[in-house]
Amino acid sequence: MKKIASFLPDNIINKSLLIKNLNQFIIENFPKSIIAGIEVINVKDNVVIMGCKNSSLATILKFERNRYLEILQKNSFSRVTDLKIVINN
Repeated sequence: MKKIASFLPDNIINKSLLIKNLNQFIIENFPKSIIAGIEVINVKDNVVIMGCKNSSLATILKFERNRYLEILQKNSFSRVTDLKIVINN
């Protein structure tokens, strides 16, 4: 019997790995005060979609969006051109 993973297309597996790597990059490079409340939830066309646990954290990230975008652009495994911030419920 084949594993479910053998039926998944490579692009889905690669995207999952990319999201995992970006989340690890955030843990290592973003301020410790915010990493517990954020996570990368998707990447599409070099745009990172980041989810926040509450609206106050989302507001902080939106006001300092350029700062965090610059940090994300320093990763060595993916090109990041934009950052979109949403609230996870």
